[in-house]
Amino acid sequence: MKIRININKDIIWQKNESLTKTSNEHIVNLATFTCKYPNLLPENAKFDLNIWLSSDDVSQKYNAQFRQQDKPTNVLSFWQEDWRFDPPAIPANQYTVLGDILLAYETIVKEAEEQKKSIYDHFSHLLIHGTLHILGFHHDSEEEANIMEPMEVEILKQYNIDDPYDDKEEVA
Repeated sequence: MKIRININKDIIWQKNESLTKTSNEHIVNLATFTCKYPNLLPENAKFDLNIWLSSDDVSQKYNAQFRQQDKPTNVLSFWQEDWRFDPPAIPANQYTVLGDILLAYETIVKEAEEQKKSIYDHFSHLLIHGTLHILGFHHDSEEEANIMEPMEVEILKQYNIDDPYDDKEEVA
């Protein structure tokens, strides 16, 4: 399977990359590993995943438009297909868009500080979280959360990042 990760960084992320340690290499590695982890996607397919590192202003705009919540949020995921329950036919030799993930700088930094976590660890968790949403995993019910959260924890372990659910942090 081939996955192209398209990263778009707002100026606020570019200015603070050394603080957040969110290098393009880390983002690509983490998103690619997460896409392959649940073994949902066909091995012979090609995919695009768009990651938007943005501001709270942009997050609030899309959160209001698509979730009717007029406030910024840490991560938003916009998936194209239901890969988990209703995977589509994949055209041969073409890239198929998995979806878009938007991560909001100010909210992530604020939450990391409040939760006494590194920005890197919190960002990594939210990128995994958003990617799993793209793949069809959700946490709207306890049953769904009991499937999704252990996957997040297992992926984070691969990167030596602690279990974020030890204190049950809130995610979008």
